[in-house]
Amino acid sequence: MAARIAALTRGAEVKVGPETADRIKGHYVLQDTDEHQLRNVSVPVRVYRLVPAGVYRTVDP
Repeated sequence: MAARIAALTRGAEVKVGPETADRIKGHYVLQDTDEHQLRNVSVPVRVYRLVPAGVYRTVDP
């Protein structure tokens, strides 16, 4: 599934799935990018974007 999520990124973005988001949410700022239908995955998956340090003030909670 990580490769499918990585395919959603642009430039230097980092996106993660729900399990990784749960593990790192106390250490990083994450922006919910909604659910995405991934190829060969039967149900939509919620995907989060890792917000770079110093940019988090401009991200909606």
